[in-house]
Amino acid sequence: NFFMKLPNFLIAGVSASGTSFLAESIRQHPDIYLPFPMEPECHFFFKSWEYKKGLKYYSKKWFKNSNNEYAIGERSSSYLFGGNKTAKKIFSNFPNIKLIFCIRNPIERAWANYRFTVLQGYENLPFIEALKKEKARIDSLKGKWKEIQHLNYTGRGMYYNQLNAYFKNFPKKNILIIKSEFMKEKKEIVFEKVFKFLKVESSFAPKKAPDFVSFSVKDREKQCFLRKKLKGKMTIIIENLRKKLSLNDFTKNSEDKKYIKDLERNLETKKIKLDDECRFFLRNIFKKETLKISKIVDFSIKDWQ
Repeated sequence: NFFMKLPNFLIAGVSASGTSFLAESIRQHPDIYLPFPMEPECHFFFKSWEYKKGLKYYSKKWFKNSNNEYAIGERSSSYLFGGNKTAKKIFSNFPNIKLIFCIRNPIERAWANYRFTVLQGYENLPFIEALKKEKARIDSLKGKWKEIQHLNYTGRGMYYNQLNAYFKNFPKKNILIIKSEFMKEKKEIVFEKVFKFLKVESSFAPKKAPDFVSFSVKDREKQCFLRKKLKGKMTIIIENLRKKLSLNDFTKNSEDKKYIKDLERNLETKKIKLDDECRFFLRNIFKKETLKISKIVDFSIKDWQ
């Protein structure tokens, strides 16, 4: 007889905002369970085809290794972007669940999101062009991509309506919003806040979470080509490169070996900064949004413009 283990908290968004750093840090706590590894994230309540598989599948895939820790959770950075649709699905299954959202300056978040999409081999346009064509490209997406909206860089930074969808469905005491920038400047305070929110020992001090290298791509077209050649293995290969782990499992045939070498040559660790043209473009997009967000969070976001 299978006993379902299920979460009582979620790190529920947003992508490119430090959710992996937070998860890697708090999972060290003896009373907290987060599945490991979490690449790719589960996105159970966001992806309709995952949700259709049901709670038994969700429990077996993500929580079977938990040892009845007090706080059991998972991290899916898509849940905030999912808005009301996702919030309703979560509420209908777990009306008392606790939700943690990390929100970051939407300008910097959009740029980090674009860089990640390029790295994954899904984006061949320069950032400014991708921003100008964003709506048309989203409208032309089909199938699962229409749902995932991987080319929607600005939409994931429209936190106001997304957060309100959760406020509408859940009691406010069950929602913790963290300013991502605080995780660099005041991480001890952030951890303490999270531990208190999850009702676990709040004086626990996590060891420094691994600060894995973030790659930049030299040639976007080549990255897209390599995605096709390496098929479903690209994400895990990049993760292993980032974490300096062995690639032996992926180099069993000479063709894969060649494409992985090409991939390594196409990556560099130099971090590219957002240029002024894109920053100005994004500033105009997020100006009104930031003003609205400032009214529903309990921290200052004046530095977001």
